[in-house]
Amino acid sequence: GRLSWFAGLPPNSPPAAVNSNLVHYRELTVVGAHGSTPSQNRAAIALLASGEVQAADLVSGSYPLAETPAAVAAMAGGKELKSVVQVSG
Repeated sequence: GRLSWFAGLPPNSPPAAVNSNLVHYRELTVVGAHGSTPSQNRAAIALLASGEVQAADLVSGSYPLAETPAAVAAMAGGKELKSVVQVSG
């Protein structure tokens, strides 16, 4: 499986805890994702504003952090294409 980690935290935040056994034994790939160029942001906003791209269609599932294994299982089983794991809220 693959986990795209887009989670820049404020400087004084505690480090994020990751279950290293889950990553190791399930042979997960964890990749960091960081931003895009201003022109890419403008193009994406234009697509969303025009209705050509529906924001709700981009995410197939949303899970609280405690349910990360369920999110990974849903993606691995082909039930989800792009899931969001929410760290808070």
